[in-house]
Amino acid sequence: MAEDAKETAFNSSESKAHAPEADSLESCVFGLFNEIVGRMNKDISDILRPKTSEVASAVRTYQAGVTQKTSEIEQLQENTGTELVAAAGAVQEFQNRIASELGAMPSGTVTIRFSIPFHTYFGQHLRVVGGCESLGNWNLDNALPMVWAEGDIWSAEAQLPADQELSVEYKYVVCEADGQDVGAAWKPGNNFVISLPGGGNGSVKVKDEWDETSREVQIEMIKNAGKGGGRKKNGGSDREESDAVAAISTAANSALEQLEAAVNMSLNLLESSGDVASAELLAADRMVAAAEQRSLAMLKALDVAASSETPLPSNRTK
Repeated sequence: MAEDAKETAFNSSESKAHAPEADSLESCVFGLFNEIVGRMNKDISDILRPKTSEVASAVRTYQAGVTQKTSEIEQLQENTGTELVAAAGAVQEFQNRIASELGAMPSGTVTIRFSIPFHTYFGQHLRVVGGCESLGNWNLDNALPMVWAEGDIWSAEAQLPADQELSVEYKYVVCEADGQDVGAAWKPGNNFVISLPGGGNGSVKVKDEWDETSREVQIEMIKNAGKGGGRKKNGGSDREESDAVAAISTAANSALEQLEAAVNMSLNLLESSGDVASAELLAADRMVAAAEQRSLAMLKALDVAASSETPLPSNRTK
């Protein structure tokens, strides 16, 4: 069908120009396509809240893909093929990619949030350094910088792979303004250790004390499908597995399928040279409907993710 559309477009261009009605329809549909993509990006930005790390990552993946494909469509527009043929190809290719990427997301990633109270002097800051790539592999130049908050609380977040059981050692370091090893003060005592069960996505909140008088660790893991299922908290009882990533994937694919259908329909209308006014209204209606469906599905997915989250229990050691 796409090949027939390309041949029709090229034959028409060789005969000097499309009919005025076809040119008008083509310009109208591509303009609507750009407008809808813009709305999609705006809607995604409005709903992008980090309710869960996997949901935020999925939405960012979707948004990045839309931006990338919009750029490719603009490049293809400058070539011989028609705008609509370029749009149809880009939508199809991105649909295939987003399905595979979002489907593979629950491969085992854990977001760790470190926090520790510590008073620093002007120009100083804290870093977390440890035995994994996200923490610099014990290289202070590549360590994870921390952010100061009111109350002299320093915090930072890192992403760690968790396909298998993992034990990570780390330490806090006070760095001078230049952030280099010279003048850096490593926290005295033994290294801190975090042990992760692996086999799923999850989050960890660590609240350390400089004098090690107390330590609080909150762990939540979502087991991947086919590996026992269920959600575990600090080794506690199973609970229903969150379907946030699956919902995001379904929403993204549904929206793209509708958008692709609208573009293909517009190509058919160009070939058949039907009623221009009626075709424009139909194309606009279908493309707007696709964008609306995508927005509703995305919002529903985020609501599902939010409703599945409950406060994490504490595991405090002294």
